[in-house]
Amino acid sequence: GRGKDGAPIITFPECSGFSEVPEDDFLNVITYLTSIPSLDAASIGFIIVIDRRKDKWSSVKASLSRIAGTFPGNLQLVLVLRPSRFFQKAIADIGIKLHKDDFKMKVPIVMLNSLSDLHGYVDKGQLTGELGGSLEYCHS
Repeated sequence: GRGKDGAPIITFPECSGFSEVPEDDFLNVITYLTSIPSLDAASIGFIIVIDRRKDKWSSVKASLSRIAGTFPGNLQLVLVLRPSRFFQKAIADIGIKLHKDDFKMKVPIVMLNSLSDLHGYVDKGQLTGELGGSLEYCHS
């Protein structure tokens, strides 16, 4: 999908094995995904959506660290659907404040509580069904 200003969106869906993906494979996929949009669209900067609603703070931290260390394009905004369990949500709130500088990202990282919060940043028509949107996508 695209952001309101035409920025390309890359979504990292819920994936319990994300941290187990080999670094070379991750870099190959993210390099491929960032090469798809036109140079004009890519120059706006990418919006990253990370869905970790069913996960733990450690997964959020690992995802942000991995993206910060390897993302080959311009980033405009990082939107994180934070863990939804109360205890994990509280840890995520504290963790993002303590570790924000560790991620070496020069862009805003926005922690979101719900899909409706996400829809305030990205139109539903630009999101897939698992994010409450209507965009058709199948990578198989």
